[in-house]
Amino acid sequence: MVNAHTMIEVGTLVGSMLYGMVTIQAYSYIEAGKKDATWIRWFIACIWIFETCNTALAWIYLNELTVSSPGANDPTALGRIYWPFVACIVSHDCLSAAVQSFYGYRLYILSHRFAFSLLQWTGSILRVAFIFSLLVFAVKSSSLADLLLHHRGLAIGTVSTSAIVDICNTVLLCWHLKKFTRRGTRQTSRMVDKIILWSVEAGLLTSISVTCVLFVMLAIPHAGK
Repeated sequence: MVNAHTMIEVGTLVGSMLYGMVTIQAYSYIEAGKKDATWIRWFIACIWIFETCNTALAWIYLNELTVSSPGANDPTALGRIYWPFVACIVSHDCLSAAVQSFYGYRLYILSHRFAFSLLQWTGSILRVAFIFSLLVFAVKSSSLADLLLHHRGLAIGTVSTSAIVDICNTVLLCWHLKKFTRRGTRQTSRMVDKIILWSVEAGLLTSISVTCVLFVMLAIPHAGK
């Protein structure tokens, strides 16, 4: 129990650190992206606002689990479905799908190949469809274990789709941005190198995270054997 709570607390802290990175990126964009299209500036602003709400939901869930309820002394607390947890997961997946779709659009601008972007958009739509399907079942489930036991395939499909789209976005964006670097000025090359670095860090981190979640989901049915 203590180890599980520690992992949740560390995960919330790491998520807050990533939110700090998003805030820095948003501020940097506000300073440098004043000439961009209005819809892109609004998109970035909306993403930051929803990231703020998502981080707040994570802390509300942590408070519900460790402070407001007797979670630390109740062995069944971790298996309960708390509304902040559900809201946090759903909002995170919708946010990620929106960002992945935007990356798909940027990929089309860079490569002029519609097939690559169509793959990203299809994966993002599937991810949202999967997570809302899980939400419907979560409302009817008595516990998190019951949800994953009866709808494990749907849960695995959600995280697998996320991992595939993240990896494809990271690899394809870095490939095309690197080709763009060779044709740009030194200042542009430094900027593109920075974008590549952020893309690799974010893509690898989220891919590793969802892969870990996938292994946990696969192990859950065998935990009691």
